[in-house]
Amino acid sequence: MKHSTGKILNIKYRPYFFLGLLAFLFTAQPVLAAEESNDEWKYHGSIYLWASDIHLQDPEGDNDTISFNDILDTLDIAAMGGFGVRKDKFGFQIDAIYMDTTDSDDNTLRLGVTLTDVELAAVILTPMATYRVVDDGQFNLDLLGGVRYLYMDLNVKFDSISDVGDDGSTTDGIIGFRGDVQLNKNWHIPFYYDVGKGDSELTYQAFVGINYKYPSFDLAAGYRYLKFKFDNDEDFGGVLNHLIIQGPMIGAKFWF
Repeated sequence: MKHSTGKILNIKYRPYFFLGLLAFLFTAQPVLAAEESNDEWKYHGSIYLWASDIHLQDPEGDNDTISFNDILDTLDIAAMGGFGVRKDKFGFQIDAIYMDTTDSDDNTLRLGVTLTDVELAAVILTPMATYRVVDDGQFNLDLLGGVRYLYMDLNVKFDSISDVGDDGSTTDGIIGFRGDVQLNKNWHIPFYYDVGKGDSELTYQAFVGINYKYPSFDLAAGYRYLKFKFDNDEDFGGVLNHLIIQGPMIGAKFWF
């Protein structure tokens, strides 16, 4: 990590508003669905576990990885889920992630400096609008556009120099596509890709998995990859070159 002094940050951020928003969305869905049933609105809410590793690289090329096992050992709180609506070809959904974790494994960097702790709290919100361009029963494809918002509070501790930290947010416009291939009545293969930029130099995300459809919900598993690349002049640019979150995930989508 960058070996210079910086402001020392104590990660105490707790997005109770975020958790409350998720709770409101999930409890409000049945009422909303009933009110719009005549117009054929469809609502869905999802919860999932992303068993991800978090990879960090500083502007000098030093790397640190917080493994999923480390995340489980030091996790303070996490919430992952989403909410969406659809009518005919048009849809809207939001994906939300919050995590607060610490990596305490010693990692020797260049010049013999030892990285002792990495404290990370992050909120990632991705609202998007979708439009279905293919729907033939066997293959569905939506075009999408939206934004990805990242809030991050990062504190890096060393054995022999001052702590380095930064906090702030980035907002990026994204475009992409999503869809699924139906194998039979119950099994299908979902896929997703987006790319964009704005406050960050580049961000992109990809997912592919397998889905089983039950009468009232879908159960899905797959692999998800999310990357942010930062400029030196933006938030986190003096501390991070890129942030990568990747790993398998499993979740359920409920229809209302």
